[in-house]
Amino acid sequence: MRANELFTVAGSLSGSEPYERSAVSRYYYGCHHEAREVFALNPPKGRSTHRFVIDQLRGTRNQAGHNRAAGHLLNSLRAMRNRADYEIDQPWPASEVADAQRLIARFRKLIGTVP
Repeated sequence: MRANELFTVAGSLSGSEPYERSAVSRYYYGCHHEAREVFALNPPKGRSTHRFVIDQLRGTRNQAGHNRAAGHLLNSLRAMRNRADYEIDQPWPASEVADAQRLIARFRKLIGTVP
């Protein structure tokens, strides 16, 4: 399986809150795994895997500084994913999926996986 397949799955999830929360989660994981593929990151197993990938992006810099910006975007997507997965007793904003899609588009452009 490739990371970009998670974007396809996320795009097919819509209609009600549980599906939208799942879509945000799949979008985040698509970006997480895509960053691991693009930058050949081999994070440690366990809870620190997500932080490791974000920190690696934030700590590296390509010529235009895109990796650092991508790290910040991935961190924002992770926060959205945490709200989607763990804060199910909180109100779900109607704009959350569209907001995630905007962040994902910027993230993928920064890391060079889409033009």
